[in-house]
Amino acid sequence: MLGISAVELLMIATVAIVLIPSKDIPKVLKFLIKGYRQLQALYTKLLRELNLLNLD
Repeated sequence: MLGISAVELLMIATVAIVLIPSKDIPKVLKFLIKGYRQLQALYTKLLRELNLLNLD
């Protein structure tokens, strides 16, 4: 998954839990999910433009 191992992902999550106040965690998650969806849509659009993905 993007070159991140499970241990690294766990360390990132632990640091985020410690640094981000509990009331802001839902806002941060919403922001990250929205950004991921936008990246995914952009990647799909790029593949369609390059004719590498044929979803008819």
